[in-house]
Amino acid sequence: MREIAERCNPKGFSFHRVTLQDALDQGFLFKLQSKLPYDDPRMDMDEGDYYNFIRSGCADEESFLQEFMCQPADDNTAFLSYDLIASCEYPEAALWQTDLLDCKNPLFVGVDVGGEHDLTVIWLIEQVGGINFTRRVVEMSRQTFDAQEQSLYELLKLPMVRRCCIDQSGLGRQFAERAAKKFGAYRVEGISFTTSTKEELAYPVRVAFEERTIKVPFTNAIRADLRGVRKEVTSSGHTRFAGERNRYGHCDRFWALALALHAAKTPATGALTSVAGIRYQKTGVLAPWRRFTPRSIEQGPRLGYFET
Repeated sequence: MREIAERCNPKGFSFHRVTLQDALDQGFLFKLQSKLPYDDPRMDMDEGDYYNFIRSGCADEESFLQEFMCQPADDNTAFLSYDLIASCEYPEAALWQTDLLDCKNPLFVGVDVGGEHDLTVIWLIEQVGGINFTRRVVEMSRQTFDAQEQSLYELLKLPMVRRCCIDQSGLGRQFAERAAKKFGAYRVEGISFTTSTKEELAYPVRVAFEERTIKVPFTNAIRADLRGVRKEVTSSGHTRFAGERNRYGHCDRFWALALALHAAKTPATGALTSVAGIRYQKTGVLAPWRRFTPRSIEQGPRLGYFET
């Protein structure tokens, strides 16, 4: 398109530009209504109503401008491009929410705790052969603290849940502390959102999309949140990640996914992921799994995990 607009179309392409507004001005709505059933709600719309109807159905303003107004999105400002997101989405009609009690593979949970105006999002992934399959996305808006805890605890009780990372910034601190007390600090970790931790969380998300090791649901809300994160450089030269606020939230789903991937990547101190090479500190005898309990394991600088 730049060759056509800026270099007088040297390859001789046939170039046409028709926006939604152009189509409506040329009678598109009349032609559409002539094909619709009488009970279709669009039958009662005029051009202005239909324009607003289409606009409100888009994930965000950028999506509307690209899909209906012929204004390509600027992928240079977005942390995840539309093509990258689409490459890792489930098919639209896919049944991605499996029975979690039947899961035989490790499950990992990420929780972004929202305030009064933001969502609390719980994202659960199942790790199968190096691929992280989304199995649950729980979204809660303006629910009580107890209701949010109950939703999380139902997942943490699952036998295959290995680790959970919770945003403990602001209201999330009590949320994370109570969950860690109930299920153990070796399974639940609170993470404070700072500029550096957000950077540490965000890049593995993009790597997962680039390497096709993540599968996410096909919804406008999730796509808008994943697309809404922007990487910005401050005047002091530091990188920060900012989330656009749209009608679906404030990129809360992105950070819940990032926390779930972080939980799957980094084992907590004291958490046993293998029994190979584990020895008693005093006797040096290989210790079977049944003789360990998570609360009695500590990590030494050279001896690895040992019983205390």
